[in-house]
Amino acid sequence: MRGASTAELRAASGTAIALEAVGKTSPRDRSALGRKTFARDGLAGLSVCLYFADALLICGTGILLHLIRNGWVNLPPPHRAHIGIGCLVFGNIMLIAGMYRFAALRNHRKHLTKMTEYWMATLLILITIIYLGKLSDEFSRVWMLSWGASGWLGLTGNRALTWWAMRWLHARGQLVTRIAILGEGVAAERYAQRLHEDSDGDVQVFGIFNMRDVPSSAWGSERRDINDLARLTADMRVDEVVVAVSCKEVAELGSTLGKLSTLAVDIKLCLEFDVVSSPGYGYLPSIVIPVWERPLAGLPTVFKRGMDITGSAITVALTLPLMGLIAALIKLDSPGPVLFRQQRFGFSKKPFILYKFRSMYCEAADDPSVPQARRNDPRVTRIGRLLRRTSLDELPQLANVLKGDMSLVGPRPHAIVHDEKYARLIDGYLARHRVKPGITGWAQVNGLRGETDTVEKMARRIKLDRHYIDNWSPLLDFKILGMTLVAVLRQRNAH
Repeated sequence: MRGASTAELRAASGTAIALEAVGKTSPRDRSALGRKTFARDGLAGLSVCLYFADALLICGTGILLHLIRNGWVNLPPPHRAHIGIGCLVFGNIMLIAGMYRFAALRNHRKHLTKMTEYWMATLLILITIIYLGKLSDEFSRVWMLSWGASGWLGLTGNRALTWWAMRWLHARGQLVTRIAILGEGVAAERYAQRLHEDSDGDVQVFGIFNMRDVPSSAWGSERRDINDLARLTADMRVDEVVVAVSCKEVAELGSTLGKLSTLAVDIKLCLEFDVVSSPGYGYLPSIVIPVWERPLAGLPTVFKRGMDITGSAITVALTLPLMGLIAALIKLDSPGPVLFRQQRFGFSKKPFILYKFRSMYCEAADDPSVPQARRNDPRVTRIGRLLRRTSLDELPQLANVLKGDMSLVGPRPHAIVHDEKYARLIDGYLARHRVKPGITGWAQVNGLRGETDTVEKMARRIKLDRHYIDNWSPLLDFKILGMTLVAVLRQRNAH
């Protein structure tokens, strides 16, 4: 295949989209592009949906056939166990074999063949259990054969629907991995060309950006640099940033990688080697080295989002009468709105409106400098003191969680003026925006709840936030939620 020119790469790889996005697209277009889901998260969500769709299909067909044959839904215990074991065996075989992964789903014929083999293996296992347990009198052969056939048809239908969804999403850019290349000269252009030639449509070169704050000769007089790239990662959800340089430029990468360390994307390094091939030796043009991975990518993102929706929905249902009472008390206590709304930075430094029950007088709440609340603060209302001590003023943030702006657990969102202040004073401060902010966090349950009146206190909070980001696990989230309940009951550092 002939080498693609720079102009062809811009048109074919989607670089033009990135160039137009920096100050040229309308706010409406930029907002639409900003709703793009990370490719890895979208693929993980699709796999999880298919897994549960298979489980529901296997259970549904077994129950429906029993209903048609016997006229009642009350399944006997052996049938319940049989259907449950079938779901677990088939699902686990498919998981172990990696058949829910995107690479396996792409090959339709091979996937259908393997799926059929694993379904037959599941049925054989169930028949063996019936035989060894001497349960043949409990089961109808017609029901068993019908379940096997209808189950296979249903599982095939699930695949057909999944493949249609993949095509539909892919056409809208939802499952396409967008890669932005940071570098100058031949190394960046070669890597962009290689991605363009090797891609099957699942990868899109988002643009080539300068590492330095200078115009690039490749794009004419317009400036496309690392600062533009940082804005685009928040606006358009770039999946990966690849720093493409030659080996002789490695010594100059320190400041560049430092700037990239706060971005909520995968960061990779592509090293271009100046190697001349010779007889008997291979040619090593470049290697790609992972530097940082985006926290909570893929299945962890799906799990955490499911936990957020479930937990916040249950909490809202249980506390709705209490929230109504709090709203009435706020209106009776002082004039002004029930809810306090303030813009904060969220995931990837994307702004959102945070909700809280108003706990201060309106004049104090409107102070643009946003001074932190302190002990015996005269700005706090009478009902506000109780709300802040018990953290009940945070309950409206469950709406932020349901909207997807926040999580139940994560770094606490600070006022924007505080973000801007401490980003200048504390190295790595902005790395806390690599995950969604939370109603509670690791810093809060470790004694850093409330006012941070010194840079040293804020630095300790950031250290704990980054520890949470680097060591996330479902158990850690559950632990923090439990510790939060204890901390609220003790009412320490809340004023």
